[in-house]
Amino acid sequence: MKIYLTEHRRGSCTVHMTQEIPWLTFCQLDFHSDVNPYVSCFADKFMDFDTVASKAVAVNAGRNELEMTNPYDQIRSFLVDLTHIPGVESLVDQTRYSLSFEIALGFDPRKIALEVGDCVKRHFYPRVQITLEQVFVEPVEEMTGPPAPGSRR
Repeated sequence: MKIYLTEHRRGSCTVHMTQEIPWLTFCQLDFHSDVNPYVSCFADKFMDFDTVASKAVAVNAGRNELEMTNPYDQIRSFLVDLTHIPGVESLVDQTRYSLSFEIALGFDPRKIALEVGDCVKRHFYPRVQITLEQVFVEPVEEMTGPPAPGSRR
């Protein structure tokens, strides 16, 4: 499985993969008001893993190419391992082939990308090899002088 990393400004990154991953990210509105699994607004190591894993199993049933032998345990243990990777503050977004993270200051996004890839491999694709192919870094906008009237800086 090839991994690509996009480093965003302000401490976030997206890890893109060439293998499909199950849907794992939800918002608080996806749950009944009395069953909110999140301490904050995002998936992090303090969330209710049982509730999120149950929701993910229901959402993913028959909807993607990944066949899981034990979906609840695989998804739950994946979420636990993913949110406990050193430097990962929270999982903030997802597509079928990518995961976006808020990362703590001082941690190497490249190392986090490889650890995320290894986590995906362990839980869903144990027979594939992981390689970090390319890193994209969003350019930092240089601010020179005050913004022009009507601009959105």
